[in-house]
Amino acid sequence: MIQSLSGSAPATVDASLVVVTCRSRPHIETCVESFRRELSTAGLRGEIIIVEHSEDYTESEALDGCRPDRLIVQANRGYAAGINRGAEDSGGAVLLLANPDVEFLPGSLTALLSCVEDGNSIAGPQLTWDIGGEVFLPPPEDFSASGQIRQNLRSRSAYVRRLTRASRLEMSWRQWSAHRPIEVPFLRGPLLAVPRSVWNRQGGLPEDYFLYYEETEWLMRAKRSGVRLVLAGNAKVVHRWGHATRNRADRAQIEARSMRLFVKRNYSRATAAVLHLLSRIPPIAEKPTDVVEGPEDLPSIAAEMWLLAPEAGFQPAIGCLGAHLPDAVVELTGGDRWHALAAARRHGRWEGLGAWHWVGRSKA
Repeated sequence: MIQSLSGSAPATVDASLVVVTCRSRPHIETCVESFRRELSTAGLRGEIIIVEHSEDYTESEALDGCRPDRLIVQANRGYAAGINRGAEDSGGAVLLLANPDVEFLPGSLTALLSCVEDGNSIAGPQLTWDIGGEVFLPPPEDFSASGQIRQNLRSRSAYVRRLTRASRLEMSWRQWSAHRPIEVPFLRGPLLAVPRSVWNRQGGLPEDYFLYYEETEWLMRAKRSGVRLVLAGNAKVVHRWGHATRNRADRAQIEARSMRLFVKRNYSRATAAVLHLLSRIPPIAEKPTDVVEGPEDLPSIAAEMWLLAPEAGFQPAIGCLGAHLPDAVVELTGGDRWHALAAARRHGRWEGLGAWHWVGRSKA
C-alpha cells in the first residue's frame, strides 16, 4: 500500500486519475477501463476524476457511462484549468495527470507509482504508438535555452545536424531501450505521476496557457526546485496523440501564442532574440532519399534502431528497436508519406546506415 506523501492528512486512495476531456468519447472509455484493470491487478485503491470541457450536454451525459468517481462539467478555460480543478477535488497520494487518449498497458501503473515513492520525483511512462508497445513516441525536447537553440540550428544547418546526430540517436536509444527508471532532462505531458507533496509545493499548472507548454513550464519550475524527472522505463502507455486538437482550425495559432508566452517567461532576452532570429531563417532542404513503396519494402539491414518521421529531418521521430520493423509500423504508416532512417553503433558511436521514404500506397 502506498503511504500518503503529502506530509499532512493520509490520502484517501493510493492514486487519483485526473483526466480532462473535450469531445473525447472515442478514447476515454479505454483510458479509464485500463486504469481500473491496473488498480485491480496491483491491489490498489484509486479514483477517477473526469473534467469535461466539451460544453456539450450530450458529451457529459455519455461520460456518465464511464462511471467516474467524480464528473466535473465546466466551461473550457484550457487544459491547465481542467487539471487544476480535478486535482483540487482529488484525494490520492499520487496524482496521475492524463490526456484522455492514453491507455495503461499491463504493469505500467505499478511501475509509475514506484518511481515517485521518494516523494520528490515526477514520473512519466514510455509512450508508445501501438498496443504492442513496440513503436515508441519521440523523446521529449530539451527546453533549456541551449537545447532550444541547438534544435533550431539543427533545422537550419546540415553541419550542426551531422555534428549532433550521434548524440540524438544515443538519447533515443537510452530512453526507448530503458527497462528501469532513469532520470531524464524532461518528460512528455500526456501522463504524469505526481506525488501529492510535489503538487502541494509547486502549485497547479499555469492557467494562462490555454493549450501547449503549460506542463512544460510547470515541469521546468519543479526541476529548478530540485524535483527529479524520471522516465519509468518499465512502464509502457499508449498515447493516441492529438485527438482533440488535430482538427481545430486555430490549433497553430494557439500553439504559437503559447510558445511566445513560454519564451518570454522562461528565457533571457538574449536567448529570445537568438531564437527569433533563427526562426526567420528557412529550414534547409533535405537530400533526396531512396524510394520504396511502403515500409514492408525496406531492405534487410543490420540495424539496431529505426527512426520514422513525416519529415526528412527526423525532428522529432518515432522509433523502433531491432533490425526489423514491427508489423504495427506497416499498419500505422503505410497509407501516408513517411521517412525511415536505419541506425547502428559502429566502434561505440551511432551512425546512420541508410534513409528511405514512401508516399503511401493509397496516394501513389
